[in-house]
Amino acid sequence: MLIEYRNNIKLEDAFEEFIFQKKIGGEKARTIKDHITHLNYFKGFLKLRNKAFTYLEQIDKKTCQKYIEYMLEEKVLYDDHRHITKDKKGLSPSTINIRTNSLKAQFNFYVEEGYIQQSPWKGIKKLKVDETEPKFLSVKDYSLLLKAPDRKTFHGFRDYCIINILLDDGPRITETLNLTLDDVNLEELYIKFPSQVTKDGEFRIVPIRKRTGFLLKQLIKMNNEVNDESFHIFISSTTGKKLAASSFRSNLTKYKEKAGITESVHPHKLRHTFCIDYLRNGGDPRSMMAIMGHTTEVASKKYSRFSTNTLREIKGKHSPLSKKD
Repeated sequence: MLIEYRNNIKLEDAFEEFIFQKKIGGEKARTIKDHITHLNYFKGFLKLRNKAFTYLEQIDKKTCQKYIEYMLEEKVLYDDHRHITKDKKGLSPSTINIRTNSLKAQFNFYVEEGYIQQSPWKGIKKLKVDETEPKFLSVKDYSLLLKAPDRKTFHGFRDYCIINILLDDGPRITETLNLTLDDVNLEELYIKFPSQVTKDGEFRIVPIRKRTGFLLKQLIKMNNEVNDESFHIFISSTTGKKLAASSFRSNLTKYKEKAGITESVHPHKLRHTFCIDYLRNGGDPRSMMAIMGHTTEVASKKYSRFSTNTLREIKGKHSPLSKKD
């Protein structure tokens, strides 16, 4: 079937149609938000290069390649975050791939709709991503981190609860902050992460410890004093609305400095810490996969590979010459 090519289509108009089709097609709100964000990053680059592109056909392959070069060599790390030091340049290949994948999807849509004849991203391959060891906290460091929040204050106790959940159950920070009263069962002790907030679009249920249930019960009581109409579990002490991830990250940085921890601490590092310690303490990769919400074994296997203490213990028990030691 031949598609009639329509030139002089404005980028803004084409993108508006792209988002509309994604919405009525049932795309997750988070994915749609990411598409908007990634286009804005690209438009920011074009503005930086004084390229006032209005129409789709003005964007060529060379521009796309230059954008990748910019992200690799010039883009200041975290320059769009208020609370993070901005002294490094160059995004990671995996981050660049995420951003370009979104743009490729957008321009492929424009080709399908007949807005342009060929995507300027055609033939541009993904960057090679080298597997790196997941960064995690030592038992000493996360023990110090847990002592840092002032639990006598509302925001301190709230953050203490969040840190506990991230370390003890391993969810993503966005999944955690989106939890509502309906998602927590304090009688049967489990948390339900709805499909609307999970990365893979699948809901999952994660059992919690009795102590975690107790902490959440106390927090919910405290929430009522701040905003008795809020249905989110983790709310701001000033607005009474859902706590922003950026606010928690900022607080986490303060706690790590108060605790005297020299390495960086961010929510995803606490998720990594859960994975490593779960395996070290005898947990198996398959059950961890279910808890973490990993859709493939690839993500879970990388933690098994770097859980060296566990491997050492297993090898020490079962290697042919272990009985000789």
